[in-house]
Amino acid sequence: MLNRFLFLFFVFISISAFSQSRCEFLFHSPLADSTSKQSVLGLIRTNLDKPIVSQCVGTCYLEATASVVESKLSHYLNKPVTISRASFFMTNLMSRIESLLDRDSEGLRSAINSAAGKIDIVSNGSVRQMEDLLNSRSIEVFTQPRTQSEVYAENKLIKYIHEKTSRFLYELTRQIDANEVQNEQQADAAFQSLLKSRINDLISDLKNDDTIKNRPKGKRLDDFEFKLRPLQIYLQKTADNKTRLGPDLEKDIINRLKQNGELELSYYHIKDYVRRRNGHDGFLELPENEKLLTSAEVKKRKLGGGHLVSVVDVLLDANHRIEYLVVKNTWGAQGDTDRGYHYISIDYLTTVDTNLDKGYNRFQIYDWQIKEDEL
Repeated sequence: MLNRFLFLFFVFISISAFSQSRCEFLFHSPLADSTSKQSVLGLIRTNLDKPIVSQCVGTCYLEATASVVESKLSHYLNKPVTISRASFFMTNLMSRIESLLDRDSEGLRSAINSAAGKIDIVSNGSVRQMEDLLNSRSIEVFTQPRTQSEVYAENKLIKYIHEKTSRFLYELTRQIDANEVQNEQQADAAFQSLLKSRINDLISDLKNDDTIKNRPKGKRLDDFEFKLRPLQIYLQKTADNKTRLGPDLEKDIINRLKQNGELELSYYHIKDYVRRRNGHDGFLELPENEKLLTSAEVKKRKLGGGHLVSVVDVLLDANHRIEYLVVKNTWGAQGDTDRGYHYISIDYLTTVDTNLDKGYNRFQIYDWQIKEDEL
């Protein structure tokens, strides 16, 4: 009888610990063991209550910017604020579609994603473009918490809009290619005429699509001005030959995370360098005793590329220096993430950064400044 009681008690404790792990495991470094002194800020607690996203292809810059800016607004207004990804996406998409009106036939064909057989007109964006979009006063926000299912439904809607647009534009290029014209000048003239008519058809189709029209609507974000502020990156070698961010920069990053919400990180992600440590996935770090892959190898094997994420926390080493940035990724909760999160090593960022001759992107950390318009 006693043994049965002890067994049931152990099962109860195990289930309770598991049910709490989602909110508590990041308060202790996933690297922690009996000899480690690593710690985290603990800001991850509020972010675990915030739904993760599953991005549409090529829209990491939009998703990361939305996450960071809504964290700033939540801090500033002292209430939950969520940016409508659908309105953000549609504003971006419409500006891209309208820009196609100025392209010649070769310009449109260059936008075709030959691998997928469609046009990806929302890829290869930048945080600078997001600054213009945020200040366009076309973005909507929700002022109540959104559930994970609501966020995934919005991600699904974005993919629907993207696929619809891609198919339309791909068919348009096929029609242009099928036109028989006598010379290049006539080709461009015919292209411009048909393009203007069909693009206007697409804009009308998107505006009148019931699936898009019936999406949840938020409040227009028209009371604020947004400024993108890149942090000045400088590095330091430690006594044990580790590369760290400069001490003042580390303090600045920690203070900004504590006081104002998330930061934004652009970097080069190589998926083969993601490791599992102490039972947790998602550690992006340099491989031990292996030669660093060149950019050409990464591209040939499709192992990674430029990416943007939101920084929500840090992991500190035994000397209380930032060893990892804790980032909320945009690829859902599956794959090689730790329930949607990655831990990116400073050594990884700085080593890839110094291999610019191999074609890697320079990493950069950004903050967003919010100013309320004067009445």
